[in-house]
Amino acid sequence: MGEEDVTFTAQWQSTSIVEELKLDGNIPDNLKFGTHTIQYDSAERYYATDSGNDTENNSASDLTKANLTVTDTRISTEGWRLSAKQLEQFKTSSNKNLTNAQLSLTVGQRDVSQVTSGLPTGVENQEVILVPGVSSPLMSASGGTGKGIVVLPIEKFTLTIPAASEKYSEEYSTQVEWLLSNVP
Repeated sequence: MGEEDVTFTAQWQSTSIVEELKLDGNIPDNLKFGTHTIQYDSAERYYATDSGNDTENNSASDLTKANLTVTDTRISTEGWRLSAKQLEQFKTSSNKNLTNAQLSLTVGQRDVSQVTSGLPTGVENQEVILVPGVSSPLMSASGGTGKGIVVLPIEKFTLTIPAASEKYSEEYSTQVEWLLSNVP
């Protein structure tokens, strides 16, 4: 066999653009409103804290907070919607409801410093009361707006229980669903 030249070449692949729509951030796994004595004299208002202590203090040093971060790097002009939904009323493991109890979020000022096209709309600097079984809109973007990263801070979570609500010496719980959906 004779000698022949062989040529090897390689090319760099241009940077791939990853298109995604995602929700992440600092979202608590659970909310701790503490343990309290049953009473019917007046409405009760508790604030979620990381420790589950000092929950009657709306300025406790360890109030549970959250940052909901929406990242939209899609090239399309489709929009998105972020909502929260309390799936059902607070209830015990034996299905006793905490009638008319309200879970609410106090939402702060949105951080839109990393948005590259048009600002999303939505709530900010206000309390959002969740109604069991009903989706509560928090932010939305349409027609190519809201591209980049938007952060919605939740400054506190509050549980309000009317004085007349029947209460049992049991643990109450509920679930909250955070939903980021693609919209035309």
